Amino acid sequence: MKMFENLTDVAYIGEEFVKTPVRAVILTFHGLGYGGMKSGPDTDELELNANGALCVFPYYGPWSWMNRNSRALVDEIVERVYIEFGLGEDVPLIIRGGSMGGHAALNYARYSKRRPVAVACNCPVTDPVFHSTERTDLPRTFLLAYGMGEEPIEEVFRENSPVEQVENMPRVPYFIVHGTDDKAVSKQAHSDVFVRNMRGAGHNVEYIEAQNMGHCGFIDFDIYRRWQDFVISFIKK
Repeated sequence: MKMFENLTDVAYIGEEFVKTPVRAVILTFHGLGYGGMKSGPDTDELELNANGALCVFPYYGPWSWMNRNSRALVDEIVERVYIEFGLGEDVPLIIRGGSMGGHAALNYARYSKRRPVAVACNCPVTDPVFHSTERTDLPRTFLLAYGMGEEPIEEVFRENSPVEQVENMPRVPYFIVHGTDDKAVSKQAHSDVFVRNMRGAGHNVEYIEAQNMGHCGFIDFDIYRRWQDFVISFIKK
């Protein structure tokens, strides 16, 4: 039995904007609170489309924090994309996202059935235990995402915490950018710690500490260009 009938019920798929054979699948994960449905590509996606990338934007829930249900949904979306578009095993999967979407990119990469070739994150949440008390709007979201099952919530947090899963993260290149003026997701508590631990474990991580940048909003074109070029460099030539 299929988990859902049509891909477009659970994800935005920008196939009409890819004018060449598909050379990569790019998953973009949204931030906290997003509950809409995309009607078209963003500007950066148009550039990715022009390079042969099929851009997929899963609707995995506004407060999900890439829990087991969300991961199962995204796994199903990814496999259906590869089957329905007739994509071979040589077509790479690239994962990216910002804020909760950055956490989603890391957490999904950790557990995904189809392994990514690269992961790019903007201002990611990497320590959900710390983040659950970082702002007053956050505890309820983690309670609903992680706290209603039979397992101790401490174990569920550990399962879904990239900073706790460093040794189990896939051995692929990572690109992390975090603004020094981010007031929503602390650079010092999240990316600084995560990147230090990842490098200590031998992972390949490029880290940009973006001066004067707030939460997820690029203000330096050169940094934005490096973000795009990192993703494009993994598209099959």
